[in-house]
Amino acid sequence: MAENKAFKEIINRKAKFEYSFLQLFEAGLVLTGTEVKAMRQGLANLSDAYCLFDHSNLLVKNMFIAEYDHGTVYNHDARRDRR
Repeated sequence: MAENKAFKEIINRKAKFEYSFLQLFEAGLVLTGTEVKAMRQGLANLSDAYCLFDHSNLLVKNMFIAEYDHGTVYNHDARRDRR
């Protein structure tokens, strides 16, 4: 039987105080397996992240996802650009 797992959301609360939002958008990220596992452990940080448009893609720059503890040589780069 499948378990109901709680949905985890990463929010940059500090950004709401430092900036005024004109519009809000919701989007998904392309992540590797070790990034997903690290995020489930709570090892993600959005405090220095920002977004840029690259042609038709929206890139998230400087988002920090710590390396997965049990990752091998195929572990991800902690500050790579994400789509």
